[in-house]
Amino acid sequence: MKQQQQMWVRVQESWENPGSLMYSLSDMDMSKHGWLMLPDTITVEFDIPNHVDVRALKLSQLEKTKKELQAEFTARVTELQSQINELLAIEG
Repeated sequence: MKQQQQMWVRVQESWENPGSLMYSLSDMDMSKHGWLMLPDTITVEFDIPNHVDVRALKLSQLEKTKKELQAEFTARVTELQSQINELLAIEG
């Protein structure tokens, strides 16, 4: 299914190639929030697959976030345990 949407174009300097510009799209004018935006909107056309399962997309996103948080938690707990072990070794 084809969709069309009016979009604003954000402009910023490239981090990878200083001196060149990068462009990204937004569904709202972010100039009020400090972003550099082109003055006119553009019309973007894109295809949406007929059978998009939004629930499955959301579940996948939540599972990914959960795994990332679990990894961060495990790393932090390991770091704390290491500090505890070092302090206990000093006392003994």
